[in-house]
Amino acid sequence: MSSTPMQSVSAVSPFPNFKSRFLAYPQTPEEATVTCPTCGVVVLPKAVEMYGTRRYIREQCACEQDARAARDRDAQLATQRAAYAANCYTWLGTRWHDRALSAKSFATFDRARQPDAYDAARLFVGDCKGSLILHGSYGTGKTHLLAAVCNAVMAERNLSALFTTASKLFAAIQARINAKDEDYGVLVSRAIRAGLFVIDDIDKANPSAFRNEIFLEILDARVNDHRPTAISTNRLDELEKFVGGAFCSRLKIGQIDAAMNGTDFRDGLWA
Repeated sequence: MSSTPMQSVSAVSPFPNFKSRFLAYPQTPEEATVTCPTCGVVVLPKAVEMYGTRRYIREQCACEQDARAARDRDAQLATQRAAYAANCYTWLGTRWHDRALSAKSFATFDRARQPDAYDAARLFVGDCKGSLILHGSYGTGKTHLLAAVCNAVMAERNLSALFTTASKLFAAIQARINAKDEDYGVLVSRAIRAGLFVIDDIDKANPSAFRNEIFLEILDARVNDHRPTAISTNRLDELEKFVGGAFCSRLKIGQIDAAMNGTDFRDGLWA
């Protein structure tokens, strides 16, 4: 067998158990030479000299290195998705969190109740561009579907997502204004940069020039950056009154919309 390259390492190690671990490695290259069961390549070991002796350390073939890199990438993606999920419903602060929505999914939504809206939401996740508008009467599942969209975008497309209602968004902004030493612009910047931004019940915040400016600042930047946005409303015909005409105009770019009318599923909960 051809000789293997030798690597010299300082005999002084900061790890107290390193010497015993090193001396446990094979003493001959034959003991550390392996054949990859996947690709059949014979993998020669690396020779390392420490503590006045030589040991041989098993190396990996290309397919094993690729598999390890894939596992590392999967682990990084899982960590990233977990961070996205932890932030999606809590980003405004603990006073305005919606953690329960993290459990909502397309699987737990009864498609038979709102098939058109369900399919529109699924299509939006697949394209992940433009805007999604779910509109209609109360208690028809708009919030559930919007949360399902958020959760699917994070899990399936590995994009960040932020969920809020208009009322909670402006309550958090007002709290920062009142605090005087906190910049509400940070919240606006987060909304702009999110992979997906969702505003549920966008017509529940009382209309004002200031709020229209915030809405427009967020949506205008998102449209320019080609970032998708989703909203829900009970009053589509009056939407301009709550968000402004410029916001409504930009919302039309790449728009997918679905009406969600019918019986309020909450009926009977208090009987």
